[in-house]
Amino acid sequence: MRISNAPEYTGAEQLRVLADYTLPAMTRRLARADLFLVAELPVWASPDRVTSGVLVANRVKRASADDAVSIEALFVDPNAQGMGVGAALVEDLFERARKREIGRLVVSASLTAVGFYAHVGFSRVARGEAVSGVETVIMERMVN
Repeated sequence: MRISNAPEYTGAEQLRVLADYTLPAMTRRLARADLFLVAELPVWASPDRVTSGVLVANRVKRASADDAVSIEALFVDPNAQGMGVGAALVEDLFERARKREIGRLVVSASLTAVGFYAHVGFSRVARGEAVSGVETVIMERMVN
């Protein structure tokens, strides 16, 4: 976060965002989720396994039949960015959502991540704001 998002967010904004991703904060958010997924993708750079990417997602039930899966967090080690780790995690989530007949994936993307999400098939929907108050972009990718 401090490396990847430094160009778009101040240090104070980064600290507010990081507070949203503490274990207690994530536990509270995911306790309200119908279904959630945590996935890790390693990069084998040596005989030791190095976890380089983590994705956390939850299913959002809507009043209509249009269920969605919300990406709550997707972090890739800056040393592993550009190696396809994030894209592989998103594609895995896409396939899981497709098999469960979920209509779309949604994300409140940081300004830094908008280009990545566009690259993996997401479209801009609206401007957003994270719980911490920093500016984000709401993006979605249709599944079925």
